[in-house]
Amino acid sequence: MPAKANEAVVNEKPVAKKLVVKKKAKPGKYVPIDGTKPFKFKITAEHVKNAVRRDACHCVVANAVHDHFGDMFDGLYIGSTIIKIMTGGKAWRYATPEVVKLAIPHFDETGEWGLPEGEYTFNPPSPSAKLGGRKNRWKKHQTNTDGSGRDMFNARALPTRKVKRVDALVVVE
Repeated sequence: MPAKANEAVVNEKPVAKKLVVKKKAKPGKYVPIDGTKPFKFKITAEHVKNAVRRDACHCVVANAVHDHFGDMFDGLYIGSTIIKIMTGGKAWRYATPEVVKLAIPHFDETGEWGLPEGEYTFNPPSPSAKLGGRKNRWKKHQTNTDGSGRDMFNARALPTRKVKRVDALVVVE
């Protein structure tokens, strides 16, 4: 049987070409992506009851996010400024709300969840906290605005006025 141009012949059987997947995450690694829309989830009394103190994998927020995603949930990282939700080979980044940032250490110390049950929202990170957001933040400030082309941080400071030192003040009557 003759082989076609795009097929390889092994033992007279056609074998399809290899499929190439671009930007595939390595096993155990997640591709970080900034969230674009707010992520909403609910915390119930069951999440609080099943939470374990000083256990990041079974905290109140992790239990609630796990119930939201189900089997697709791989993990959760809660930092002081960024929350990462790992699912499907991607790490979705969101800003950490101030109330959650304060409630988790309180729960770890006392075992009491200080926030009411209900719906909570993780908002997308601010422009400065986004991936690559601070990359070129000083680029527009590199040269002076007078057109001289000098670096504004290495420019020589010029005195605004000269003050003479006076040793004593003499009062004339």
